[in-house]
Amino acid sequence: MADFLIDNHIEIISIKGKYKLHFFADHKSLSNLIKMGFKFLIIIDLDEGNKKILETITDSEVLNHIMPIVRT
Repeated sequence: MADFLIDNHIEIISIKGKYKLHFFADHKSLSNLIKMGFKFLIIIDLDEGNKKILETITDSEVLNHIMPIVRT
């Protein structure tokens, strides 16, 4: 797996909590990255706090780069 990630220039960044997401990128920054052609995927668990965060994002292009995971 490590070789695949390196060969494809893929980096996994753990932000260690939803409250640190703004440190890495805000909605406007993510939108600008998309417009510049950067590819990324944000994977989040779908707890109550993250649901509220997702509700604040109105840019559909940004939302297309977020994958909420429901815990079972």
